[in-house]
Amino acid sequence: MTKHSWVYNVLTAEPVLRKLLQKMGVEIRWRCRAVDVEKEGNRITRVAVRVDRRKKEWVEGDAFIDTTGSAGGMKACTRYVGGCAMCPWMQCPTFGDRVNITGKAGATTVNMHQKDGTPGIKYNGLYLYKESLSQEWKDKLAESHQIFVPFRGIVDWDIDPEWSWGTRGQDGNDGMGHPADPETSWRVAPDVGRFRLLDRGIFAGGAGPSPLKLEQLRQVPGFENVVVAGPVGGMNLWSLGHDLVFCENNLRVPPLGNLFTAGSKAHMVDIQPGINSGYLAGFNAVRVAVGKEPVEFPLTTVSGDIIAFTQKFLRDSAKTEYGGPTTFVSAHAGHYLRHLKDAGFFPDNPDKCKQRIADAGMTDFFEQRVV
Repeated sequence: MTKHSWVYNVLTAEPVLRKLLQKMGVEIRWRCRAVDVEKEGNRITRVAVRVDRRKKEWVEGDAFIDTTGSAGGMKACTRYVGGCAMCPWMQCPTFGDRVNITGKAGATTVNMHQKDGTPGIKYNGLYLYKESLSQEWKDKLAESHQIFVPFRGIVDWDIDPEWSWGTRGQDGNDGMGHPADPETSWRVAPDVGRFRLLDRGIFAGGAGPSPLKLEQLRQVPGFENVVVAGPVGGMNLWSLGHDLVFCENNLRVPPLGNLFTAGSKAHMVDIQPGINSGYLAGFNAVRVAVGKEPVEFPLTTVSGDIIAFTQKFLRDSAKTEYGGPTTFVSAHAGHYLRHLKDAGFFPDNPDKCKQRIADAGMTDFFEQRVV
């Protein structure tokens, strides 16, 4: 994975992005969530945000972007995977459940499904406070930024037999939990006997066997004093893949004329496509707001390819017996990474990438002013 991904501290990234937005004059509405929508014809005119339990305000706009993701909220996690994990990201107990604004506006959304038809999938994430690991594991993590911790034969895990249903195909496993391709399979199933942790600042996090119990985790050598950052609820898991949206390759959401989406809301779960699709969604929202037509990333670029691939995958999955996808499209693992290899996009290097962007006419594309 480290051949084609970057490790960075998400905790230091947020303040930098906040300052950048403030410098650009972006008004940020903190501690509120979108709960309702009004429209005229096929255009959204305003969105309601809940600032507290009693107060609701309306925000008017010429164009809107829904990037609320697909995790949770608390009702979905409690109903479909057995409880709220109190994850550090969604903060549902603080702010309330996510509302499907795109669905309220009249667009088509679809859920991922587990093998038994249950909406949403279980996420086997494990996040530990790095300082609670043994010095040996901390040193290894500091050296390589990634460690694989063995547990098979050490701890008798009570493993959920369906834990990997949502990631089995994505991660290039052979269906039995074993990697099928070393280059495109980086998550490790319980059958392999180890779990993977990445250096994430104050956290060490990644894929692990689920559900887990703290008393079992502390039996692993070097984990005797470990403190779990998430899931805080121990054996409770995240529920992902709710309210995924169909969109055009320019990220506009039909039948709405001024609504766009990006990231995992459009079923692209990784950081890189989230950032790149966010650029395109914002760019096109401004274009539509001033009466111009939206643009697409060329299919000869990876950013354009993954949007088209993901939407076709989403539409095809909706026609299956499950009524929705059973795995994510991941830019750095599984079937999409194998697709990149087949298409000649991977392995890549900066010079090859720059030339491909230049050939597509996209060099410095976003430096142009729309207004």
